[in-house]
Amino acid sequence: MNILLFQPHSPKIGGVDTVLLQFIELATDIEPELHFFLIIPPGNPKLSQYRQSGIQVFEVNNLGYFTKHDSIPKIIATFVNMPKAYRIIKRIIIENHIDLVHSHKINSFLGSLAARGAGVKVVHTYHEINTGNLIIYRLFNLLIESIVDRIIILCDATGELISKNWRINPKVNKVYNGINTNYFLPPQERKMHVRQELSIPNHAPVVIAISRIQATKGLEYYIDAANKVIKHNDQVHFLMVGDVAEDEKESLKYKQLLIRQVVDCCIDKNFHFTGIRSNVVDIYSIANVFVLPSIFDIFPTTVLEAMAMQLPVIATKVGGVVEQVVDEQTGYLISQADSDLLSIRIIDLIENPKKSHIMGKLGRKRVIELFSQNNYVSNTMEIYTQLLNNR
Repeated sequence: MNILLFQPHSPKIGGVDTVLLQFIELATDIEPELHFFLIIPPGNPKLSQYRQSGIQVFEVNNLGYFTKHDSIPKIIATFVNMPKAYRIIKRIIIENHIDLVHSHKINSFLGSLAARGAGVKVVHTYHEINTGNLIIYRLFNLLIESIVDRIIILCDATGELISKNWRINPKVNKVYNGINTNYFLPPQERKMHVRQELSIPNHAPVVIAISRIQATKGLEYYIDAANKVIKHNDQVHFLMVGDVAEDEKESLKYKQLLIRQVVDCCIDKNFHFTGIRSNVVDIYSIANVFVLPSIFDIFPTTVLEAMAMQLPVIATKVGGVVEQVVDEQTGYLISQADSDLLSIRIIDLIENPKKSHIMGKLGRKRVIELFSQNNYVSNTMEIYTQLLNNR
């Protein structure tokens, strides 16, 4: 079986590439006769990792439309070059005897269109939610829905992009992204070198947030809550793990505002900007509480990672997070921009280690049952098999 994956973007941090790399590795372990091909734009930072996985990679320009960083001239150029990109993709499908195309991102209908033109089955995964009821998303969905065989959504909030009730739409399947629960394991021992590196005392409580640094992540409320908690207990340390995802002025300016906020609150000895870390498991291992303070988010895998590491999670009620975290069982769900309640919940979990431990154990159990990488891969491959058996 020859599967062509279509990934139209090149994010510097996180994103679809991490999911696809894990999917390719596990899927080929399960089914050795499965052969993957991949189309990505030039400059994808995961290119070498994709090639190391043994798949054939094609780099093609002008794959995605209307990304938030696009200028008007770039949008025009992309549409002008769309026929050429379509012909290249279609030729790749035909020459490599592709059986099925799996395209990703709602603003990337070209892979699905070329698959239909080549007469092969096509699956499309949405990685978005329709905040603001964007007309362009509605238009893209109508186009995609009319040409694909199956649509995969990540969560109920993603299903709102579908033109009709997705629960009764035979084309739509909800498949949760999964994580490797054998990699994200409860720590047998704390990684003390991380504490030493960051000048955190060995027995000080640690709260962490892991994300891109951008305004939608609500990190100013995380800092405001940290300030309140530290005033209550100056032994608590807070980590902000991650960095600006793109070299754009708005995110860089936002990061500087966050740094200034920490200094102005006089909590810079207890609040640590760690930057991007290659081994986040070490970070999770020293933490007592994980926080997701997002104003907007879709289906953050960091929440699942923290739960798999048996950390209680405090998260805002955004996107698919409400399907990940069970309020008052695996952590707490709070409203966006509520730093007062966030600080109260942090203090509660730090001062009640038994409650935190129980929440952490229930969180890992939930991840294993619903959000494991094995579940994600098997559910996706089942969709492939159904389509190819019905050719």
